[in-house]
This record gives sequence, structure tokens and C-alpha cells, in this order.
Amino acid sequence: MKMHEAELPGVGRKFWIHTDAGEKVTIIRHSAGKREVYRFQKGEEFPSSVIELSEEEAREAGAVLSGEFRLRTVERMDVIVKEMSLEWVKVETGSHADGRTIRDLAIRTKTGVSILAILREDLCIPGPESSEVLKGDDVLLVIGRPEHHKRFRKVLAGE
Repeated sequence: MKMHEAELPGVGRKFWIHTDAGEKVTIIRHSAGKREVYRFQKGEEFPSSVIELSEEEAREAGAVLSGEFRLRTVERMDVIVKEMSLEWVKVETGSHADGRTIRDLAIRTKTGVSILAILREDLCIPGPESSEVLKGDDVLLVIGRPEHHKRFRKVLAGE
């Protein structure tokens, strides 16, 4: 079995295989993300069935076909992500947090928020260490639940 491929100008790419059973399966991968799967029965010129998939549906179907799909993990991650949110928070100059380390503020312990990155002028500090000193005008990318974000803002303000 060999996968064949051809460009479809202005549309995307076409892939097809001939199965051991003598059928032909053609997949059109549109540039816009849509996927179409055509099944041609042995000796037939026109497809006997067509399935249209979104990019995400095609990715999941591909994972199932390749043996990589893990439903429980995906479902669990969906639940976790729905409970969490990202926020950008500015450290105000002269505030309680200005000039103090992440460790001194005990941000994770007191609030439940994790700092994913610090934007400082033209510098990005991903995954900052607890010894990182926060400075006025820093912009922090933080992740947590809504109630964590409220506590975090209070800690930054010194409340």
C-alpha cells in the first residue's frame, strides 16, 4: 500500500490510497482547514460515501487510526482547562509587589496562581524562578481559577 499525493491549486492537497480490499480512499485537505474523506468501492468511478470533517475532528480521527488517541486524558484536560483562565496583570510602580521576589510574596502558596511569564520592557522571562524580583511596569502572565486571580490581585496590592 502506498500513499499518493497531489496539489489541488487554490484548494489544498489530495491524498489517496488503494486498500488491500481493492477500494480507494481519497482525502482532500483544504487550505481553509476542512477535510473530506471519499470512499470508492472496488471498480467504481464515483464515491460511495463522503465524510466532511473539521480540522479538529480530522486530528482526533487520525489519532484514533494511529493508535495515539487517549479519550480519558483529553476529557480530563478539557475539564481542567475550562476551570482555569489566563490573565495579564501589571505590577504597579510603588505597589506592595514592586521590588519583591515571587518567593517573598508567596504568590503560589497564598493565591494558587502560577506566573507563567513576565514581560519586562522588551524582555520576556518565561517560567520565572521564585527568586525573580518583580518590578514596576512588569506585566505578568498568570494562570489560575477565578478565585485565585482575585486573591492574586490582593497580594500584589498588599492587602
